[in-house]
Amino acid sequence: MSLLDGGKTASRVGLDQEHLRRLLVVVLSVLLLVVAQVVRSRPGWTIDFLAPVIVYLALEHGLMDGLGLAVLIAYVADVLSGDARGLTVAVAVQAFLALRLFVSRIIGASPVVVTGMVLLTSAFLLGMRYLVELVVGPAEAHWSAGWPTWPSLFGSAVVIGYPLYRLLRALSSFVRPRAEYGFSGNRIRP
Repeated sequence: MSLLDGGKTASRVGLDQEHLRRLLVVVLSVLLLVVAQVVRSRPGWTIDFLAPVIVYLALEHGLMDGLGLAVLIAYVADVLSGDARGLTVAVAVQAFLALRLFVSRIIGASPVVVTGMVLLTSAFLLGMRYLVELVVGPAEAHWSAGWPTWPSLFGSAVVIGYPLYRLLRALSSFVRPRAEYGFSGNRIRP
C-alpha cells in the first residue's frame, strides 16, 4: 500500500479478491450442478450438491453476499433441472435464511456439525420443494415417485457434505487469508 494513493490500492486489491472468491464459488458450484444432472439422468440416482453449497454460503459469507450467491447458484440449478422455474431458487433462499438464523448460534464448523447441517438442508430443500409444488403448482413431484432416490440423496449429503464444504473453504482461503475474517465472513476489527 502506498501512502500517496491514500490506501486505494489495497482497497482495490481487496475488492478483486472478493470478486475472485465469489467467482470461484460460482464456477465450482456450476460444475458440481452439471455433474449432479449427469448422475440424475440415471434412474434411481441423485446427488444434492446444492445443499452443501448453501451450508458453505451460510457459514462463510455475510448475509447479503451469501444470499446473492445462493440466488445465483440456485437459479443455475433451476435452469439445469428442467423443473418449474423459480422453485429451486425459492427453496434455496428459504434454506439459506433458515441456516443463517441458526449459524449465528453455532461456533465452529466441525465435521459433525457441517454434515448434520448438510443433511438437514437436503431434507429441508426436499420438503420445501414438495410443499411449494403442492401449494403453488404444478404438483408434479410426488412422495412416492421420489422415494427411490432418497437413499442416494441423503447418502450423498452425508458422504460429500463436509469434504465439499472444506473444498469451498480452501478455495476461499486461497484467495483471502482466514486470519483477517471472522466466522460469518465479516472483517474482524482490532
